Amino acid sequence: SRGRYKNQDVVVKRMLTLEQMSQPEMYSSFLKECWAMSFLQHECVIKMTGISLEPLSMVLEYMNYRDLRHFLDLYEL
Repeated sequence: SRGRYKNQDVVVKRMLTLEQMSQPEMYSSFLKECWAMSFLQHECVIKMTGISLEPLSMVLEYMNYRDLRHFLDLYEL
């Protein structure tokens, strides 16, 4: 879902259902993805703004063209 955080448009991407959170490997995988995303710093990569532990979610910067596939289709790339 879309929202605002610190005066910036963001998207909250819910990562796991309650059932998935009860599986240690799924929870661990989510945390590893958050850890990896926290190090990605490039103008062509969406930045992770933060995480929420309840519900377990990633807060990402908002991308105007929805997703990469939609953007590529707009410009026929």
